[in-house]
Amino acid sequence: MAGRWFLRLGACGGAAGLAVAAGAAHADGGGGRGDPVVVVGGGVMGSATAYYLAKRGVPCVLVDDGNPFKSSWGETRIARDVQFEPVFRHLMKRALTLWNDLEKAEGEDVLIPMGIVTLADSPQLRTLRDLNDSFGNEYQDLTAAECTERFPAFSPPAELDGGIVFQRGGWAVLAQTALSCFQSGIVRCGGSVVENNGVVSIDRGAREVTLEGGEVLRYRSLVLTCGPDTNAVLQTNGLRRLKIMPSVEEQLYYTPRGGSDVAVAGDGVDALHTVERLPLVLDVRSGQNIYMIPHVPGGVNGVKVAVHRAGPFLSTPATCPELLALRPKFREHSHPSADDSLCCGDLPLDNLKLTPLVNSWVARFLPHLEPVPAHSYRCVYTNSVDGHPAMGVHPDDPNIVVLCAFGGEGFKFAPAYGEAAALCALHEEQAVCALRDDPFDPARLLL
Repeated sequence: MAGRWFLRLGACGGAAGLAVAAGAAHADGGGGRGDPVVVVGGGVMGSATAYYLAKRGVPCVLVDDGNPFKSSWGETRIARDVQFEPVFRHLMKRALTLWNDLEKAEGEDVLIPMGIVTLADSPQLRTLRDLNDSFGNEYQDLTAAECTERFPAFSPPAELDGGIVFQRGGWAVLAQTALSCFQSGIVRCGGSVVENNGVVSIDRGAREVTLEGGEVLRYRSLVLTCGPDTNAVLQTNGLRRLKIMPSVEEQLYYTPRGGSDVAVAGDGVDALHTVERLPLVLDVRSGQNIYMIPHVPGGVNGVKVAVHRAGPFLSTPATCPELLALRPKFREHSHPSADDSLCCGDLPLDNLKLTPLVNSWVARFLPHLEPVPAHSYRCVYTNSVDGHPAMGVHPDDPNIVVLCAFGGEGFKFAPAYGEAAALCALHEEQAVCALRDDPFDPARLLL
């Protein structure tokens, strides 16, 4: 069924973009430099890409079908300045700069600084300390008692002494605020945002995109930021699919014992679990891979705790035997408890396999919270077979850029990815050359 069609036009350029889209064909039968770049998928990656196109004065249209069950769902993400791989360290540095620029441009707080506690085994701790030292980052080794003294709601056991590090370079990313800022910025800079109107077909020869509402958009370049639907879009339009598979992940929210809400102020136990009194936590010890985000004022009531990359694979129209055979390879980058199970989108909100693991962690580390979730939500990760995302020109069409498969690790880098994808869509040689030998090149994932 066709969705509703909304178009927000910028102060200049937005209307012109659609006029070109509906205008006469070019002599070569395809789109030209006067046509907009069309970005399909209005999550954070698509929104960031369109934003950086619009900032450069490039006509662009962001199209989204309004499906709420997607990867950019939810209220918060984690960002930290220390990354274990060099390519991600560079990306994080650039992303933090761009996040700050976005906040200034749109007058909104997107990053909430709160610091981060990492629980790790000895080899990981050595690497973490070495990285902090090499970049001059401030960090502290804490005993369990010192950790609880600083953060009264968080009580790691004494047996973890020597395995706790606190660093100030940790932020909660306000996901919906980020999306709103990017999309407001697109319009402010002259781009267009088309909402609740999915893509029906792509004519690659004519470089035209037809929407559910019947509108036809001509494009100069097409950027696909379709998350779990990427392979279905590629397959439908005669492009080779990628070795990517979506998974359904679960986030749990825990509230104070006794049934009270998490308070946003005061000195009581209920006020200990907010961003002002509690840090982000990453438990990367063997067999854990659990993360925690404090309560955000105005957000979902409770503290968010989840296991990273542990959900079942999600079957899509593009799922095929070749992809299913690769599930053990995909799982090399997942939580140890994850298996090769496959669901069809009807997974219950409570994944009974994972909930007891998180409940046990909450009971051990967050003693003032009920060790049973008050709320449970789902989101979708799109995972690649080698654990790295795909970003760059699709090998089958020089006018199509693919941006996907972030495995739950993309949001914090979104401005940097979006900026790079925008350059790719414009065929800027610097960006294209950088991506040819890049670990993100989509060609390495061709099925």
